[in-house]
Amino acid sequence: MSTIKRTNCFPTIGPGMPVFRCWSPLVWLVAFLFCLNFPVPRAAAQSNTAAAYTFTTLAGYALSDSSDGVGPQARFNQPGGIAMDTNGNFYVVDELNLTIRRISAAGVVSTIAGLAGVRGDVDGMNGAARFNNPQNITADYNGNVYVTDNFTVRKISPAGTNWLVTTIAGQVNTQGYRDGGGLGTRFNLLSGLAMGTNGVIYVADGAVRKITPVGGNWVVGTVANSLGYTIIPNNSGPNFTNLVGVFNGN
Repeated sequence: MSTIKRTNCFPTIGPGMPVFRCWSPLVWLVAFLFCLNFPVPRAAAQSNTAAAYTFTTLAGYALSDSSDGVGPQARFNQPGGIAMDTNGNFYVVDELNLTIRRISAAGVVSTIAGLAGVRGDVDGMNGAARFNNPQNITADYNGNVYVTDNFTVRKISPAGTNWLVTTIAGQVNTQGYRDGGGLGTRFNLLSGLAMGTNGVIYVADGAVRKITPVGGNWVVGTVANSLGYTIIPNNSGPNFTNLVGVFNGN
């Protein structure tokens, strides 16, 4: 895992800030204008030359495996999504290992959920949990982590020194499009997560959807339609094509 100390656009990953990727020219234009108005603070004092980029390896080595450890002693197998909490810890989807990994601010790597190489759809504590196809990830301001996995959204919550995995929305192996409550909802093409305010999770799923905590439950709704879906009667809001990610610009 490497970090880049400077970027011209899209602050990499912080709490609630997964990358936004949408191939519509209009959206790219909006994103470009956003970057002009909200540059990354560390970039201001550096020039626009290749020499201004400084790469450091936070954890891992150029070998595919699964092992915890400090810095280059750790091993990953196709790390994908990454998120950061308010304490400077990183959470990584280790896709081919089917696990969720944590990198502390000191560079110590630990596996917090799933068992390397063992596929499944099982909620539970730490290594007893199973993931089928984990991809996108985000973290909230209370230390919880959220992951997309096999048409579901799953929550990984700290419980003392342990981590508890629960499924909060969607149904495993069941593709569809249905708003509503918790496990009765359906997702079609989960491709991005972002944290909003008050614990609301925004999801890229062809359309832009949100998952709102209501008491101890979760309610899925549609924020903006995607062309080809008929979800909200007389929807006059924005439509998207090929939407594959969302981010929180705060």
